[in-house]
Amino acid sequence: MKLIVRAADYAMTDSITDGCLKAIRDGILTDVGLMTNNWKYASRAVAELKKYSHVSIGQDLNLVSGIPASDRQTYLLWLMKTVFSFRQLKERIETCMIFLIKRFIMR
Repeated sequence: MKLIVRAADYAMTDSITDGCLKAIRDGILTDVGLMTNNWKYASRAVAELKKYSHVSIGQDLNLVSGIPASDRQTYLLWLMKTVFSFRQLKERIETCMIFLIKRFIMR
């Protein structure tokens, strides 16, 4: 059995990133949820995380706070203002998450 210890909000701020990196170095964290709202924080956080191949990375979805991850008229803001069925909303969120993962992680 393997214990997974996850930290959410990785890359939301430099302080959170530094705390997560310390916990990784200390052998506590094995997984982080990446916040992509701020390119400056996210790019640094991803670069630092590449040093630790044993740590998994996931995408934290943030629809309501912080700096948008894309242009001013962001896909997420447009999505929030538009009424969809639950199935359509789920499909669009999944599409957006795939876009963000490709943009920030699979570079």
